[in-house]
Amino acid sequence: MEKSDKHDYVIEFEKLIAKYEEECRRQKHENISMRIYDVAHLRIAYLCPLCDKEFREAWNKKLKEMKKQRES
Repeated sequence: MEKSDKHDYVIEFEKLIAKYEEECRRQKHENISMRIYDVAHLRIAYLCPLCDKEFREAWNKKLKEMKKQRES
């Protein structure tokens, strides 16, 4: 992975995790707990289990899109 790819990867991760963290807090979900992600850097987020699951699905989809863009 090139340095610029890693930078893009981190930026996209941060944007997406922030969106899910904000939405989880806004909706005042129950069982919010600390989650640790190791994605080119360590990131701590506070999410409920449902938002964590949705985030992981969205992140995997985003990774596939980014990989497809790099290959084209």
